Order: sequence, then structure tokens, then C-alpha cells
Amino acid sequence: MKYLKIITLFSLMASFLTSCHKDLEQPPLSSLTIDQFFNTLDEAEIAVNGIYDVFGQQYYQYYIKMTDHGSHVSTTFQNNQNQNKFAFYTFTSGDRDLEDIWFSAYKGIYRANTVLNRLNTISVDPNDLNAIRLKSRLKGEAKFLRSLLYFNLVRFWGDVPLVTEELLDFNNEASVYKAKTASTLIYDQIISDLLEAEQSLYHASWVAAGDAPSYTEGDRGRATIGAAKGLLSKVYLTRASWPLNQTEYLQDAYDKSLELINDSHYELDSDYHHLLTPDGENSKEWLFMAEFNYSALQGSVYGGFQNPAGSSKSIDYGFGRVSPTLKFYNKFDPTDARITSIAKGRKFKPDNSITLSNNTKQWTSYKYRFQVKPQGRFITDMNAPILRFADVLLINAEAANELGMEAEALTSLNRVLKRAREFGVSLDASLYGAAPVDVLLGNTKEDLREIIFWERAKELAFEGHSKLDLIRAGETKFLEELSEENQKWTWNHVKFPEGDKTQTWVLNVAPFKMLYPIPEAELGANYNLSQNPGY
Repeated sequence: MKYLKIITLFSLMASFLTSCHKDLEQPPLSSLTIDQFFNTLDEAEIAVNGIYDVFGQQYYQYYIKMTDHGSHVSTTFQNNQNQNKFAFYTFTSGDRDLEDIWFSAYKGIYRANTVLNRLNTISVDPNDLNAIRLKSRLKGEAKFLRSLLYFNLVRFWGDVPLVTEELLDFNNEASVYKAKTASTLIYDQIISDLLEAEQSLYHASWVAAGDAPSYTEGDRGRATIGAAKGLLSKVYLTRASWPLNQTEYLQDAYDKSLELINDSHYELDSDYHHLLTPDGENSKEWLFMAEFNYSALQGSVYGGFQNPAGSSKSIDYGFGRVSPTLKFYNKFDPTDARITSIAKGRKFKPDNSITLSNNTKQWTSYKYRFQVKPQGRFITDMNAPILRFADVLLINAEAANELGMEAEALTSLNRVLKRAREFGVSLDASLYGAAPVDVLLGNTKEDLREIIFWERAKELAFEGHSKLDLIRAGETKFLEELSEENQKWTWNHVKFPEGDKTQTWVLNVAPFKMLYPIPEAELGANYNLSQNPGY
């Protein structure tokens, strides 16, 4: 593939997340080769940091558009066709956004493969327990990160090339030009990696458990045992859903999510709005985030890309490129405080109030809150959301329901609803707090499935889950929610929105677009790759 040569001589050594291991200094790189570098565990840790660095590219603008635009939750309303292509389903194999996701994922995978191979060459004192644990932890981090990148690839594209070895011979065409691997085998590798990572990673810094060490506060942002368990439960549930529908993994999803719940290491934040602020990255609700730091030239688009537009002097200034659908808005009880994640208006003013701009009456996302002026355009220090405890509770609820365990499903679901209620009271008891009410026993499996589907939407909106959840629900649900009736904009603003804008892009929706096309540049560079059906 065309990018392989770029990553062999550690581009990963040239940069790593400053938010992880902040005190680590870069070595002089100009005279280093890869064979000279992996001599100590400290050097290996720098290389592992280089895998984390890829996530700044993976979770950028295109990830937001690929996972939120054109779903049951949100669409977009900019006149720019390039910004609209994922909502309008006009994307093609030539789109740079798709190439960037593919490229950054495989760049991270090849870095992980190199780290895993080179770690085997580093000897440690068999009597040095700390060194043994560190070496094991670094392998666990590399396997966790590789698994997450493959999880994104298989959800976006289905069958993709599986590469688990360091590329050492560019003249070996069998190693360089990989054909697609069946997605079942991709999932096998993801699960294997996560099970191994779970056994070798450390606990989060606030966890005091005797079965494994805990990170220091300065290592916040690294993969943890809890992150591996949580991601594993999500992988199991996804494998049990469309397109594989391997329902035998439902029990695994339930068991692993319940294990994490029973550990009691993570908890729901009492302040729902706190989660998606720069301060909220330290919440015990987060299992894993992609770390961003503007001052380290790793600025995030989260918040700025999605929030209402406004003056550059405004706090929370954004571009407003995500708009909720009218159906999604109407799924909220008006007294559910989570509805305040949808802005009643389009534009921030310098006093941080929200008003209508002159050229639109569109509603927009207002889930990301940052109480400082942006440092550049719509760039912020916000971390990108990947996995939090509320998601694990909802995974547990969904798996339990599919297994016919309604009471167990409601236990987890109602924990999420209870937090939303209590947050509403603390936000403004005169307006919120009466909803959402607990779901009671007596639903059919189908009815409870629909309830959980929309509760996932309300709880996790604009965090990169909605389109993936819609796809996971299957072809019938996908076409239903992307119908003309269900894709009306939230339009107008007196007190409640109306839906008087009929969309035409629903004509572009087709079942084969539940998977994305393989990037054209990759097809041209790798003669063993084939395009996904329909493109």
C-alpha cells in the first residue's frame, strides 16, 4: 500500500501525545534508525505514545461526519456540499475524508505491530517485577489501540486487510499487498487483542485494586483495564448485530459489561453537561478518550465543529455543522434536561447567549461546553469522546433485553435515566427533573428494544455513535429512519421547532451505503483490494 514506506522509519518516534507521560522528552531522532531505537523499555514507551498520536487524526472532522451526519439523530445544513456528503449520502470512493480515516487507522496498526514485535527483543531482569509489569503493560496498550483501530475499520468498511506483523520486507508482495480478510476474522483478532490487553493493562489512577497496578495521575489518557473491558463488551454487542448477526455473542456482551459494572471502578457523573467540557475529561465516567492539546499543536474540532456558530469573541464559539432531526427532538420529554444538548437557535453572541442568525432558523447541537474563547477558529482542547460508563450500562441493557432478561435490562437502563432526572433537578428544578421516568416491567422485547435504541440516542447524541447504532439495528431500521418523513430538520424557532423542510437527499440512501466505499487511492495502490459492492 502506498503509505507503508511512510511509517516504517518511526514517524511515530517524532511525535507522541503530550497528555500522556508529559515529562517524557523526545530523543534526538535525526541519527536514529528503528533498529537502534528499541533498546530499553523507556524507548518502547515513547514508541507506544506514537500509536496514541494517531488518534488525533482518527477522531477529527471526518469522524464526526461519518458517525453522526445522516442518522436518526442528526443531519447537517451547511450549503457546502463537501460538508454535507455524509448526511446526503453522496460520498464516493474518491473522498479524502474516507482516505484519512483509512490511512490513520493503518498507520496506527503498523506502529502497533512494530512495537509488539520489537518489545520481544527487549530483555528484562526476571527478578524486576516493575520492569516485567511495564513490558506487559506496553504490549497491552499496543494491542488495545490496535483493536480499537480495527474496530473502526470493520464497522466502516466490513472486510478489510488484516495485518498483525511488522512489515520488514518491502519486496515481499504478499506482505505489502494484502487482500481483504473476512470481518469475522477481524473480530476474532480484535477480541483476542482485548482479552490479552485486559490481563496486562493497569487500572485507572483512582482505582485501588490489588489484582493489578494503577496508573499515576500523569498517565491519565492511557488504555486501562476498564477501557479494555468496556470496549470488549461493545465489540461483542456489535458482532451480535448487523451485518454479522452472530447472536451467540450477546451473552458475552452482557457478561463483560456486567463485570465492569460490578467492579464499581467507574460511575455516572452527576453533571451531564460536565462530561463534554475540558474539565470533564477527568470524570470517572470516561473509560477512554482521544487526547487533544491545542498548545501541543493537537487541537480538537469537538465542540467547535458541532456547536452553534457565533462571533469569534464568544465563549463556546462553533460552526454549527450538526443539526438534530425533528423526530429526534420529539423523542425527548420537554422536561428531560438532556434536551439542552440541542440549542434553540443558531448563533452565539459575545455574551454567550444564543440567538438566531439572519440566514437560518436551524437548531443545532449544543452538547460541548467550553467556558473559554477558542484559541483558533473552531479549535479547542476538548478530548474526543470514545467510550464512557453510560454506554456500558446501555450495552448491558440492550444485551439483557435481547437475551430475554427484561428486569436486568431495566436495572441498567434506569440507572442512566435516574442520572438524567437528578441532573435536571440540579440544573433547574422548575423546568427539568420530572423526566425521564423509569421504564417499568411489562414491555415486549421489541418495545424495549425501541426504547433502548432511542435512549442511546438521547444519552450519547453527537458523540460519534448514532450512525453506527442505526447501522447496527439493521437494514429495515436504517431505511425507515432515513426516510423522507423521518429526516425533517428541526426548523423554525418560537418555542418548539417545526418540520416544514422536506429533504431530497433521502433519494440517495441505499442499503449498500451502510458500508463505506474502499478509498480509491488504496484500490489504486493495492492490486489485491476489491471495492465494496454497490460502488
